[in-house]
Amino acid sequence: MGASAGTAMADGVGWPILLATFAALALVVALVRLVGVAVVRLVGSRRPGPAQAPPTTGRQDVDAATIVRMRRQAQRSVDAVERSLGAAQARGCPVGDLPSMVASLASTGRQLDDELRLAEAEPDAELRWIWTTYLADQLHEHRAECAALRRTVRRLELADGPNHLARAGDPLATELEAGPDWGAPYGRRI
Repeated sequence: MGASAGTAMADGVGWPILLATFAALALVVALVRLVGVAVVRLVGSRRPGPAQAPPTTGRQDVDAATIVRMRRQAQRSVDAVERSLGAAQARGCPVGDLPSMVASLASTGRQLDDELRLAEAEPDAELRWIWTTYLADQLHEHRAECAALRRTVRRLELADGPNHLARAGDPLATELEAGPDWGAPYGRRI
């Protein structure tokens, strides 16, 4: 399998995955924007069930530490995706439109962080709980999208990886084949 065969395999496997990931990411961004207004309208009319609640001590209040933890989770997910993409680019793997997807995920992460910061400053405990519950679901989706994109990048690296090993092994194989031929003229000193 030569260098072009690995690239063709990565292109054949990667594009449908990239397109599906991009479509899912676009859906998440649209949902974050659309549902933000709906949550404000629904605050007075109903509360979500306790199964959707972020971890609390049993009462309908969210402490600042929980919100800070959620903000850190969003940032860690974005950082991990950016590191993964950077490593793939450094190895010379074909990344296609992945940088734009990572930028979109980073933008969504910043939006979540801004929303969490606003929720943290909310003085009404019940509204803060409802808002944080909604944002916990959004954070879960965002982290899932980040993980899916990291898996895609890893698959691209694995598809392109054996070619790097083969290219590195070719000069060594040539040296091993040439060793006996060089030994005879130089009196086996090599």
